[in-house]
Amino acid sequence: MLKTSSLWRSLAALTAAILVLVPFPSQAAPPQPIPPPPAGPPHPMTDITASDAQYFRLTWRPDSLAGSIGNLKRFHSTTPLTTLTPQQLVTTIAAGGPLVRHATQQCPQALVPPPPQVTEGAIFPPMRKPADWYCLDHTDSGDPNVQPVGPDRHLPGWSLQGISGSEDTATGVPRTVAGHKVFLLSWYHNNAAGHNDGSRLTFLLQDPKNTRGNYLHVGLVQLSGSTTNPSFRPLRTHADGVVWYRDATTDRLYVADPDRGLLAFDMNKILDLGMTVDPRAPGFRYVLPEVGLWGTRGGPCNRTLTAGETGFVPRPHVPCYNYASLDTSVTSYQFVTGEYCRLRIHDQPSWCPSRLARWRISDIQNWTPNTTIEAVQVFTQPATSVQGAASYNFSGGPSVCYYFNSSRGRNNLGWLFTDRPDITAPPNYEHGGVGLQDLYVESEEHQLWTVTEWPGYGKRILYGIAPPPPLCP
Repeated sequence: MLKTSSLWRSLAALTAAILVLVPFPSQAAPPQPIPPPPAGPPHPMTDITASDAQYFRLTWRPDSLAGSIGNLKRFHSTTPLTTLTPQQLVTTIAAGGPLVRHATQQCPQALVPPPPQVTEGAIFPPMRKPADWYCLDHTDSGDPNVQPVGPDRHLPGWSLQGISGSEDTATGVPRTVAGHKVFLLSWYHNNAAGHNDGSRLTFLLQDPKNTRGNYLHVGLVQLSGSTTNPSFRPLRTHADGVVWYRDATTDRLYVADPDRGLLAFDMNKILDLGMTVDPRAPGFRYVLPEVGLWGTRGGPCNRTLTAGETGFVPRPHVPCYNYASLDTSVTSYQFVTGEYCRLRIHDQPSWCPSRLARWRISDIQNWTPNTTIEAVQVFTQPATSVQGAASYNFSGGPSVCYYFNSSRGRNNLGWLFTDRPDITAPPNYEHGGVGLQDLYVESEEHQLWTVTEWPGYGKRILYGIAPPPPLCP
């Protein structure tokens, strides 16, 4: 049996050999023809605001216990819980310690192509090589051999979903936190039976170099109990997308929940439990309680499928909230949400309609109880299986470009689509990583970042696409 160090040297050598044999396309090379997606060519974006904006309405509902956060106590103690700001938490992460984990920048395992290799990564030719990427540690990367369970075929354990960061901020507000550029990731957890039983955030430091890759998990929790005796429990949500928005007076987090809308958090209310064995949030030293939500109406967003159909199809009159991002390239920032839609008919991929909506950030930030807001624009999406989208004007032209991540299963490269609404040119698309999820624009570097969800070291990663981004039609 090889010693551990020898085994890793052998794997590293194998990886290097593979990369020589399977080079990435040159950035300067002309685009290569890409086969059409299995559900057919992409459909151009269409403005359907007139017909569908009426369905994209959200109402602010504060949590009745949000005012009692200051009354929370340590478990089996009368000692009040300490409240932290993101600046204090990031300083803790930078200092390291037993709870701080480390992501490896540009880990070679992420570049390994599919079998006959033993374990493949998430980014390999013929997609173009990213500008940068990180592999999470082996514990958080998960077991590549884990299989779906239950009637809905869900993976047990943690699954990575959303990405935001310290650049999702208002004009004039620093794009760093305590001197660090920070990624913020969102996850959900399924138990052994495949049922959702929790969610969490990850604060990952991007710089400076001496702390690059340090990260820490924070549990998301839901308040419970009473105003005089408050408590909390793990927050059950798919945590599909996340936007961390900071302006001159507030520091807030929004998490996309497919059926409920946008869950809201005050980032200055991070709680230090003093230990990681608190049964109210097992495994977490730090937690963040939900303080309200921009709630939907109408119940579950996905319709009941008919005989011969499998997948997830949004109901026309009840939008789904499967991702979220922020467009900071427009004069008045806008929030972007959208739907996941996947359909197979008699086991054959089929086109599946889904929508993207734009919201005023000033509306989203107005936490007046019972306020109802409506999307300012609604569009059809160009592809099916959209897991995340973002809009941004990288070119400085007359309109923003839309970017859509479309996933394609556990072992196949996905697609990154680009489009503009109501134009005659068809959408553009190119290969993306395996298991694509949410999107985040890092505007200072002109990079488009995403995360991948499938388990395995090198397969569950975050990566950024080098400038220039994929061209818009």
